[in-house]
Amino acid sequence: VVALQCGWYGIVVHTLEPSCQELVNSLTRTQLIQWGRKGLFFPFVHERFYTAVKKVLMSKVEGEIVPTHNTTYWMHQDRAAELQATWPGDVYVSPLDISHAAIVNAAWPHHTSDSLQYVQQLIELSYSAGLFLNNGDGKPVCWALQADYGIGLLHTTDPHLRKGYARILMKYMFNMLGKRGLAVNLCVVDGNLPSHRLFQSLGCEEVCKCVFLMVNN
Repeated sequence: VVALQCGWYGIVVHTLEPSCQELVNSLTRTQLIQWGRKGLFFPFVHERFYTAVKKVLMSKVEGEIVPTHNTTYWMHQDRAAELQATWPGDVYVSPLDISHAAIVNAAWPHHTSDSLQYVQQLIELSYSAGLFLNNGDGKPVCWALQADYGIGLLHTTDPHLRKGYARILMKYMFNMLGKRGLAVNLCVVDGNLPSHRLFQSLGCEEVCKCVFLMVNN
């Protein structure tokens, strides 16, 4: 069990014990978790112990528990490093900077009053990429960031959908991570069929199902 604080109060849990009872006991008995704290969430809870974690959570909090079901994908770093991204002459790809945080946060379906700080920290401390128009206003029209759970926050603005920009950006980020010896990991919300098709077509392997548990308190 690991507690993370960056805009939200995240509790990351995992266990190799088959029955999950040790995990349940740890969560039930610990005095370290602030169960009533604003922004409490459990990210990427593996499907194998999702039910057990949710049961404990229901006994500990008074707020609404909102689950978001996801599929986890993976690609080995050597394969990722082989992908090559090319783009047309009217656009370019570049890392994001802190001035783009508000745009990214506002477009994120899961943003909250606390999430801007999280996005800012991702841009400052991790890898990111944005696709920009050469004759644009300096704002990205497509972007993605390397988050704590892998590549995330992938978004293309409405006027530029179905132009292949997300595919370009993913090849760019996959290659960047692969060349640094990092495997590609990412979670896709169930029901987001375009993203599932994109990552499957790039050669990502499905690893497991996981659930993000957010508490509205």
